[in-house]
Amino acid sequence: MVEREILLDEGRAAWVSARTLDDLCRLGAGFVDGLLAFFPGWAASSLDRESEAIAAHLAALNRAGFLTVASQPGSPPRASHDGALHEQRAFVCGFATQRVARSLASYDGSDARIVVATFRRGSRGGARLAVSRRGSAAHAFAGYCAFEEELECFAPCVSTEALRALERSTYVSALDLEWGREARLWSELARVLGSS
Repeated sequence: MVEREILLDEGRAAWVSARTLDDLCRLGAGFVDGLLAFFPGWAASSLDRESEAIAAHLAALNRAGFLTVASQPGSPPRASHDGALHEQRAFVCGFATQRVARSLASYDGSDARIVVATFRRGSRGGARLAVSRRGSAAHAFAGYCAFEEELECFAPCVSTEALRALERSTYVSALDLEWGREARLWSELARVLGSS
């Protein structure tokens, strides 16, 4: 138990010591790779189990300059314990450097049925698109500007300099419109950003 607390304390301290968006992205990659036992906002000590399937993709995005804050793999319809069908669209949201934001803003994913929306602080808009549903009820959304909500999650966990860097960054929401498709979003993002 003591070892876990030390890891959590070291993880918290690492985020507080970060000064730039590049620093935050390096820490994001470290968290996704399992090398850092803390992530701001939801204070998790490790990646969600379902995200293990996309961990390599998320780490590559972080290393490319896209601090991922929310994501999930695509998942085809499957019956839950009560018989209701549950399915997911692949998506990822987070804060991007200006270089990454420019690359993603120019992406036209209409052939691949991929939607990428970019937002500066103070922006509104986008479309709230369901990315997870159980039966006919949607219970997770992407595609819209969640800049302020995500920024608020980081505020108590990072330095003033790092928070300012996030404020100057671009919020990105990318999703695959195909329900259950697993790999297309990640391969398209890697192609656009030159990451792997």
